Amino acid sequence: MSIHTKLRWPAFQNVTRFVLGNALHASFSIHYGGLEHIPSDGPLLLAANHITWLDPFVIGLGVERLHFGMGKEEYYFWPGMRYVLGWLGAFPVARKKKYPVLLQKYSKERVDKYLLADNQFNYDEYFKGKQDVVLDIKKTLRHDERLTGISIAQYLLMKNEALIIHPEGTRHCDGIIRDCKTGVARIVLDLYQLYGVQTTVVPCAVAYAPRGFRSNITVQFGVPIAVKGTVDSFTECLEQKIKELYAVAYAAANSGA
Repeated sequence: MSIHTKLRWPAFQNVTRFVLGNALHASFSIHYGGLEHIPSDGPLLLAANHITWLDPFVIGLGVERLHFGMGKEEYYFWPGMRYVLGWLGAFPVARKKKYPVLLQKYSKERVDKYLLADNQFNYDEYFKGKQDVVLDIKKTLRHDERLTGISIAQYLLMKNEALIIHPEGTRHCDGIIRDCKTGVARIVLDLYQLYGVQTTVVPCAVAYAPRGFRSNITVQFGVPIAVKGTVDSFTECLEQKIKELYAVAYAAANSGA
């Protein structure tokens, strides 16, 4: 078993895909467009809008490859959830300015266990018992000795894995695309500039028709975005592409397509 595969349990992910996939397809009419843009191997990053907790599952069902994803820090405060998410290939990332919010819901001892002073997730706690993985990440990423959500994502891409990331950073139930964060750009531009690793970045949008039994869900994948330019210019391009794809997906989901 490769070291990076220890960050998920492939058998659990396959079973979950089968069970959840059947349940979703029985409850919704799910349509996919642009699947030809997704490569069968090599480093892949799917950057999508975020409307509901269903998004990563619906998107992932359209992709034959097993994949990894980021989960907000609070999920890892819930008993047992850190293990389930880990088996599914999700890893935690701390969001900005969430420390005081979490203190209103959890004890300071619990918050301090998982969040560090500068709002980074405590990966030493998360990777407890997996020091071989930590050593391999640091060995692979020569430019960054510290574990962050970005460095873990870069490590997985260097191992030719697939990732789903929501660059808005959180859910927006109204479907309106907000400003994308710069994380995706920083991940892929650093990999290319420092290691020559060319990540296939596929923009993606998911749209839902009004809720109801067998209502439509459309997932539209776009043409890969060239990894070039500055962090700001790449982020701006990514945001624009997601907005364009969402318009297509929304029209399809709400037209009975």
